[in-house]
Amino acid sequence: GEPLAPAEGDPTAPLMIVTDLPEFDSVPALLDGAAGRLFDRILAAIGQSRESIYLVPLCAARPITGQVPRDFEEKLGEVLRHHIALTAPARLLLLGQATSRAVLGTDAARNAEGLTPFNYSGGKCDVVAIRHPRFLLNKPAAKADAWKDLQLLIGEQSL
Repeated sequence: GEPLAPAEGDPTAPLMIVTDLPEFDSVPALLDGAAGRLFDRILAAIGQSRESIYLVPLCAARPITGQVPRDFEEKLGEVLRHHIALTAPARLLLLGQATSRAVLGTDAARNAEGLTPFNYSGGKCDVVAIRHPRFLLNKPAAKADAWKDLQLLIGEQSL
């Protein structure tokens, strides 16, 4: 079978971050390479590190297409929402459109209204969705919107 990329970091962390899938087939790692370097800079900018957050893939294996199949998003979202309920984070950061669709049911990777309340079985948390670091690498102009949303994520409460 395909190599799986497990969740990384601290499952008791107040911030859970969801990415779509592993970056490369050969090394099942979450947010590796150039996208990983940008992700690490994003974490540093919000006062976090990979050790202080809980990083979870929507899809633990990288499909041959290099993206989460649209027809799998709903089922993967069900599994992910259960994972969220088990870990009960205070805040949730969704990276990219596939994770946003799977969790929130909306295609927009950027929430125009910023923080979105998210109810899951047994609790609730605030959610921010931003473009995936892969997208931000290709469209640097989108970084300004991502930064505004990240400021909402860290604004009212410290993580």
